[in-house]
Amino acid sequence: MQHEVDIIAKNKRIIPVEVKYRATISTGDIKNMEFFMKKNNTARGIIVTKDLFREEKRLLYIPAWLFLLSYETLLE
Repeated sequence: MQHEVDIIAKNKRIIPVEVKYRATISTGDIKNMEFFMKKNNTARGIIVTKDLFREEKRLLYIPAWLFLLSYETLLE
């Protein structure tokens, strides 16, 4: 099984970003993100969604429109 994320942002720290433009996120997508975060010792991850906005288990689920408006702030 291959674990991958869509974007790896690096500024002061590494932040993995997974883009899933849909209302529901599969457990497989979450497991891939958690695997990457554990392997690379990252504190947070971002999952870009269609309209879901919440924070859960070190993951920020954020709607695409809000991510695009605030990506510089989110990736600091």
